[in-house]
Amino acid sequence: MTLAWRGVAAAASSCLCALGAGMPSLEEIPNDTFFVMRPPVGGGAYCGDGSPYHFLVRKGTTNVNKVIVDFIGGGACWNERCVNDNAAVQGLSSTSFVMQSAALLHGLTTSQASEIVNSMNLQVIGVSSEVQVADTATWTYIAVLYCTQDVHVGACTTTYQLPDGSANRTVHHNGAANARAVMNWVYDNFPKPEVLAFMGCSAGASLAPVIEVMHAKSRYGADTTIVALGDSASNLLTDKFVMDGLPRWGPHAVFDEIPGFFLEGMPSNLHGDLTSTALSAVFSLYPDVQFGYFTRTDDQIQAYFANEMGGLIPSELDLDARREFWNLHNLAMLEGLQAANPNFRTFVAAGNDHCTTTFDHALQEPGFLAWLEDLLSGGAPPAVACSSCTLADVPGCDGVNGSGRIDDRCGVCGGSGTSCAARSVTAAQLSCAVDASEGDPEESAELPASRSPGGARSASWVCAGAVVCGWQIVRSLRFAQ
Repeated sequence: MTLAWRGVAAAASSCLCALGAGMPSLEEIPNDTFFVMRPPVGGGAYCGDGSPYHFLVRKGTTNVNKVIVDFIGGGACWNERCVNDNAAVQGLSSTSFVMQSAALLHGLTTSQASEIVNSMNLQVIGVSSEVQVADTATWTYIAVLYCTQDVHVGACTTTYQLPDGSANRTVHHNGAANARAVMNWVYDNFPKPEVLAFMGCSAGASLAPVIEVMHAKSRYGADTTIVALGDSASNLLTDKFVMDGLPRWGPHAVFDEIPGFFLEGMPSNLHGDLTSTALSAVFSLYPDVQFGYFTRTDDQIQAYFANEMGGLIPSELDLDARREFWNLHNLAMLEGLQAANPNFRTFVAAGNDHCTTTFDHALQEPGFLAWLEDLLSGGAPPAVACSSCTLADVPGCDGVNGSGRIDDRCGVCGGSGTSCAARSVTAAQLSCAVDASEGDPEESAELPASRSPGGARSASWVCAGAVVCGWQIVRSLRFAQ
């Protein structure tokens, strides 16, 4: 599959520059036709290396006014591997094979595009002929392509430096502006969509689909059926990442859109439960919107992501134990969200697959297709879990099966998180204009200071669902036994 994608990217590299610039209106695009949309240069949309951003639209046929907005995954970058890792660097550019491969679909019909996608053994809802999800092949499909490594929420230019000072790279974490460019086009061209389904894979499923619900509800109210669905989202964060890594993306404006959720005014929100707290706040604001997530109990990429953030999974654990630790905490987070929010439901399956495209592996699970189609039609299916996929089925941190007890932020089994000192965070430390290393005392003795804009001194590539990098992680898991 990797070789096929690289072949597609090579072909796309020669055609991307030949595409016309601009963003035609929906009326100007023929039905059943893919079009690469290129926001105007200088309009604020660009990739992590400053190259021009583009996204993909396939106008529907009999259901043009039903819309899928698919946030593509592909990693998260916050320390040194974003400087010297080739896959990471490519993932920050419009010349990446994912961005270029999308350009290959320009001007094609769904049938023609399906041949390309199927040849790569991929499944894309609404595109692939091998994936029959209701009548989504007749819907309008929009891919929010990804080249900023900030889970689509960044708004900060940060310069990263290798530990020995031998190289540095400036990264434009511009995901929020790129997503805004896509959604402004959507809102301008769909005055009253019948259905608006936000979905995403991995990094694309983390926050963006849920945050966008707020904008859509503000514009359309009850006139549109709105759903938000995520696949393999890595929302289990750590205190260390939230305080030391997240500010380097500058996502605070996105969080501040949630009523009553102001990071700079409420630094107490800066803890490992940041994302789940934000998600729960949005779920409760819109009880008429259905939210759904798919995950697996042994997702190696999600476990890798949690481990890379540091401060949660004990380093002395072996590989299997670390995945079990991650699964326990992930189930606790998801079941807690479900208990507090009746409009949120999960489908939890066994196994270690991670999405390559949204719900590609999930669709192989018995019952998932019907569950997904119910949500897309505005229904409210019950949560689904395999026989060993709930807190009641796994040992807690006390070793008791079904106890549901987990280690708190202080490493205390069943604790409240208050037995260890909390990190002090000021509003200034949340600004991407401040050297992010100031909030990272654990690394200060090892890394030279940098005072360039954004000031973070290192960057790590975490492939959280890109088409190729997922395989690279499975092959080279660094938290090996």
